[in-house]
Amino acid sequence: MQEDIDRLVEALNDTAGAGAPARHAPSRLEAWLRTLVARGGSDLFLVAGAPPSLRIDGAVHPLEEGPLDGQDVEDAVLPALSAYHVKQYRDRHTADLSLRIDARHRFRVNLHRERERAAAAIRALPTEVPTLASLKFPLPIELLARLSRGLVLICGATGSGKTTTMASIVADINSASGGTLSRSRTRSSTSTSTA
Repeated sequence: MQEDIDRLVEALNDTAGAGAPARHAPSRLEAWLRTLVARGGSDLFLVAGAPPSLRIDGAVHPLEEGPLDGQDVEDAVLPALSAYHVKQYRDRHTADLSLRIDARHRFRVNLHRERERAAAAIRALPTEVPTLASLKFPLPIELLARLSRGLVLICGATGSGKTTTMASIVADINSASGGTLSRSRTRSSTSTSTA
């Protein structure tokens, strides 16, 4: 399963980043990310005027460093970006990408400008896809994985578990069908089905 996720990340980065693979973090950023993982945090926040901060169990905890300025944020994050993402950040003042510090730890990165200064929000992605049962959803949610057709929308605030829920549903479908999700094209539409 992890190999499938890694191939998907690389394919998405190849499409969005003009052939660039998922990037590796430079040393200062990597140190912060390793601290995030070691402390069991979910997010790293880099904001001008504040020290690097971690979200752990819903609470934000500053690291024992002085406050960053916008240049510190750019110096830490920009080297991890592909040329495509650097251009996107320079042109649009925002860039979204995948980053890894090793084969096991992946992160979703949003580098943006906030009050005219660089800032970044970096989310740690789970290393294992949880089962639907482990998420303790009510039965109707688990039944979404059994639908043979239709549109399912998964909505919620940042950090509410949309991606985790979707990954768990897909893993459940794959496990139950013994196959994988695939896209099949007909003359009139494109649909997702189990293979």
